Amino acid sequence: MKKSEEINIERSEEFFDIAKEVSELVGFLGLQKRKNDELVKKIVQLIEQAEKDSYRQGLETGLKHNFEGLKDKIIDELESEIMGSERPNRKLIQ
Repeated sequence: MKKSEEINIERSEEFFDIAKEVSELVGFLGLQKRKNDELVKKIVQLIEQAEKDSYRQGLETGLKHNFEGLKDKIIDELESEIMGSERPNRKLIQ
């Protein structure tokens, strides 16, 4: 996805509450600064990947359902034009 096409996801209050709790727990681990920074970076990457996956899955699901309905509508309209009033009920045939 190009930078100009990125979607900014708004964070909920619950997200920030959980982020604060995670931050406190990471602090209790007593990691060296470098390891702490690596862990935080991986947590951020995990969240961002989950967001991307969720967005893609939602988009694909929406498109799939919309195209299935559109396909049926187009087939019905074409059959109506081709067969006119003699068109059999497609749903009964299938």
